Amino acid sequence: MTKSRKFIELFSGLREKDLTDSLIASAKEKLIDYVGVAMAGVQQGELYAVLHKKLAKNKPDGPCTLLGTPWKTTAEEAAWINGVAGHSLDMDDGHRRGQGHPGVVVISAALAAAEAKGSSGMEFLTALAAGYEVYARLGTVCHPSTVGRGFHTTAVAGCPAAAVAVSKLMGFDTERMLNALGVAGLFSSGLIIVNRSGGMLKPLNAGRAASSGLRAAELAALGAEGAPDILEGKDGFFQAFSGQEIDYDFLLRPIGSSFELEGCYVKFYSACRHVHAPIDAALALRSQVDLADVKEIVITTYRTALQLTQKSALPPNIADSRFNLGFAVALALAKGSIGMDDFCPENAQLPLVKDLFGKIRMVEDGSFESREKNVRGARVAITTGKGTVTKDVLLAVGEPENKAPLEKYTDKFRDCIGPFWSAAKQQKVLEAINSIEKAKDVRPLLRMLTDAKE
Repeated sequence: MTKSRKFIELFSGLREKDLTDSLIASAKEKLIDYVGVAMAGVQQGELYAVLHKKLAKNKPDGPCTLLGTPWKTTAEEAAWINGVAGHSLDMDDGHRRGQGHPGVVVISAALAAAEAKGSSGMEFLTALAAGYEVYARLGTVCHPSTVGRGFHTTAVAGCPAAAVAVSKLMGFDTERMLNALGVAGLFSSGLIIVNRSGGMLKPLNAGRAASSGLRAAELAALGAEGAPDILEGKDGFFQAFSGQEIDYDFLLRPIGSSFELEGCYVKFYSACRHVHAPIDAALALRSQVDLADVKEIVITTYRTALQLTQKSALPPNIADSRFNLGFAVALALAKGSIGMDDFCPENAQLPLVKDLFGKIRMVEDGSFESREKNVRGARVAITTGKGTVTKDVLLAVGEPENKAPLEKYTDKFRDCIGPFWSAAKQQKVLEAINSIEKAKDVRPLLRMLTDAKE
């Protein structure tokens, strides 16, 4: 028996009765977050605006909802375009150890498949539990090699995660789900260069992973057969995307009373997760310093954060503003708070932001990223004429171990939706999601997620 088959048996055997109350609550929290950030992406996403022009011209048709629009299309296209919307503002959920964003890929694919099939709420939640788990396990055992090799984990691990989620909705047995994984392994791809340049296209990786995962399951349903050792085999997934020693004890551990979905974080700033801990630290220090008297700002953090977000110049566009650590800290100090619209080139030209950015120095310290100690954070030290103040943030706000107040999660949803939906409709959507486990069919919920004000 291959390790790939053993891996898939964990998920083909997952049943609705295996979902714990805490898992169901966490899944609903992630779905609320996804809907909010996707609707914000529909309104503000740069790449989504390009796709919207294409959609308006081609007039799509099919059984599946394009979020925030009056249009319906094929499941594959819905997964792709909704995935782009959900990743457009970089505010979607993530998995710290898996190094990326499972929700935008898994939920986009599962929503489309569930709507096409008319799945129940519990079937949908079971698919999410499986998809998130696949993502977290594959992303974790391949980290940090995947990113070090230039691959975007959201796309690479997201494709098989989406395939397994859709396979659950299709009722696949082990053999057919293994075939879906085998096909998805061939589709997995995506380059992390979009974090350095061409950032407008970063959401494309998430959307394509969602649609490719769904397509993989559809091909398996038609009889396509994938490599039975797609993960561990020679020239397979692990060789291509990792090359390091794989922790099979973690990869193949039984699914017990806890799920990796519950270990995912929620983001409160529309920027790369690697800059969130420094932002939290800077905001905590702001009241202790005279910004006009700042001599130096030292940001100490781990290698991956610096590799992806240390920039020598202020950002020239919105996409680059989300991946610029110095700008994020300077912005937090200058404004005293970070809103959804604050990551933009206009704010990079504020005199105080420019002044503070020029005083920033960055230091690498591997101790700020440790799986064993449950750390992925930063230290910010600000020196003025009166001395130096320092703040360590070991886990950014929104991690399961550092949760924000409950109302902050609902506030984020409402901020993302903005004026797009009325307050009454927002409340109806929240109520529908919060009772989704009772729904016999998810399609009434999807009918609510259009551009209609009421």
